[in-house]
Parts: sequence; C-alpha cells; structure tokens
Amino acid sequence: RKPGTSTGGEAGRNASHTQSSSSSSSSSSDYTLDVLLQCVDRHFDTDTTNKSRQEDMENSNLLWRGSVRHCRPLKKNTIQDETKQQDDIKLASMRVFTIELQNIERISAVKVSVAQDIHSIEARRNANVTLNEVKKRFPQGIPLLDPITDLKIKDPNFQTLMDRAKALTERISSHTLSTTYPEQDRNRLVQLYETKTSYIQRAKVLKDEARACETIALKDDLKKMKRVLKKLGHVDVQGVIQTKGRCACEINTANELV
Repeated sequence: RKPGTSTGGEAGRNASHTQSSSSSSSSSSDYTLDVLLQCVDRHFDTDTTNKSRQEDMENSNLLWRGSVRHCRPLKKNTIQDETKQQDDIKLASMRVFTIELQNIERISAVKVSVAQDIHSIEARRNANVTLNEVKKRFPQGIPLLDPITDLKIKDPNFQTLMDRAKALTERISSHTLSTTYPEQDRNRLVQLYETKTSYIQRAKVLKDEARACETIALKDDLKKMKRVLKKLGHVDVQGVIQTKGRCACEINTANELV
C-alpha cells in the first residue's frame, strides 16, 4: 500500500500454495492469498470524455479480477483532496487480487463471512457493505489479531520479541520525525535517507576495491625490491636477512660508509 492511498478495507477469501523446483536440488514454496479490495480503474485517470466515462462506470462492476497494472487504490481522504475522494468513491469497485504473504502488513481480529462465489456483482457489493459496517462498529480502528491472546502462542521467546517490537513501535511513534512532519514530508525524508545510505554503502565498496588495487600494485613493487636485495646479497634465497643486510640496515648516513 502506497502512502496517500487507501483500499477502503479488504477481506481475505482464499489461500493457495504452489511448489516450484529449479534444476538444482533446492526448491522454493510460494503462498498466495486472494483478497477483495476496493479499487479504481486507472483508465479513469486519463479518460475525461463524459459519455465514455459514464458507460465505463456502469460496466466497471462487471469485472471481478483486479491487477496492479490496471487498478489503483482509492486516494486517502484529506481536506485538500475531498473532491477527488468523492470521485473515487463513485468510480470504485470491489475486485479480487492475488497477493503474496509478504504483502500483508497486518491482520484483523474481526472475521466476516464472504460468499464463496464472488464473481457476481451482488456478492462483491455485499462484501463491501459488510466491510463498511465493520468500520462503523469500530470507529477507533479495527482491532488487530493478537498472536498471544487470539492465537494462544505460549512461547516465552515470542513474548520477548513482541515486547521488543512494541517498544520499538513506541519509540518510532514518539520520534520527532513522526510527530513534527506530515506524512508526505516524512516519506520524502525517509526516501532521501535511504538514498544516502545506499550511496554510503556504495562508497565503502569502492574504497575497498581501490584499497585492493593498491595492495596489488604494492605487491609488484615489493617483489621487485626483494629481487634486488637477493642480487646484492642482503637476503638469501628464502628471504632471511644476512649479515650484509643487517649492516646495511644500521647505516643511515653517507659518512658511515667512509
């Protein structure tokens, strides 16, 4: 879900599991979930002809399958975009999206009944009415699924992780970035920080590569120096310093040669 957008509620209805294996011995498992989302066709953003727009509005509910390429979430309800929000509500329709588990951010503790066959317009409209009723009953926010209370997870290590996550969430909520800046500016600053971090990591990699190249160049110079010392008799074949080499180390001025 992108900042500044809203799906207006979503309901999961079906889960599936696919097993895929490559030519190697390793294999990967993919879990997908079908969810009902309220969305708007993207062609409404570019199609401004009143006649075709009205016809598409009447036929948009006939489509039951949605995709990110052809659909977008509803715009978030703000004072500046109140007109756009009202337009989105008129153009919105319930579609079925297939998503992966990593796309799920939170799960609600509220369970609603959804028709098995959601191809019909009436079934999807009833699902939207049910979701709106749930939001009316919980004006302070739909309760989230508690893994300890609802799922009965008794592992003490999990409780420790939950406490850490709660403490981290409170720190993020009380941070100046969350309390001072609006959401749009906050997202922009976070993106700038991510860009800065990526540049710092890239600079570190380039420094390591430059240091490695410099080391290789020094190795060549050291080999040449060692070859000269062998010819002069300062070191033996195994690289051990001889008496002549030790005497040469002690000589630090031209007068001592005399």
